[in-house]
Amino acid sequence: ILGILAPIWEELIYRGVVMTTLKRFQRFYLDLVVSASLFSMGHIVQFGWSTTDFILYFVPGLILGWVFRKTNIIYYSMATHVAWISYILFHKDSFSQLSFFDKYFISILSKFYFFINFLMKINSVFDINNNTD
Repeated sequence: ILGILAPIWEELIYRGVVMTTLKRFQRFYLDLVVSASLFSMGHIVQFGWSTTDFILYFVPGLILGWVFRKTNIIYYSMATHVAWISYILFHKDSFSQLSFFDKYFISILSKFYFFINFLMKINSVFDINNNTD
């Protein structure tokens, strides 16, 4: 249940509140940077500051923010976030044997691949780019 509720809560705060509040600064990408930074800091604050951990959470924060900005619908970033957390929970044992660098590299690449693939599927299902307004 926490794997579903936590991502939804985070999306409501970091994308729903923060990005919506900073929408007028969208042209400068300030909404994305601030949202991703707060998202990252919210994940690493209890473990102490680490630049690599900050980046590890900052990149997905940017991607989730981009999903919200591109679609302007928070449900897509929520679904992406819940799907990623579910993926991690089901595959966490396979990462235990790897070195820190391998875990970091695979994590970043897999997140990027996962999010891009998910976005392409959303785009094809809902035909986001071809609005008929």
